[in-house]
Amino acid sequence: MTLNDSYQIELHPLYNQEFRYIIPLIVTGEEEFILLAVWSQNTKKQFNSYIGQIYLALK
Repeated sequence: MTLNDSYQIELHPLYNQEFRYIIPLIVTGEEEFILLAVWSQNTKKQFNSYIGQIYLALK
């Protein structure tokens, strides 16, 4: 995907489908960085919650 001809976005090769609420994206252009797209939700199960999923994904 190209944004305004100055940035490109692609799925990070280490993306793990087990963490379905977190998608790492590589953004390249004038600056390069990894963007973590996170869908936050509230749940009573500790590691199914968004913060638990973020913790496990970053670990």
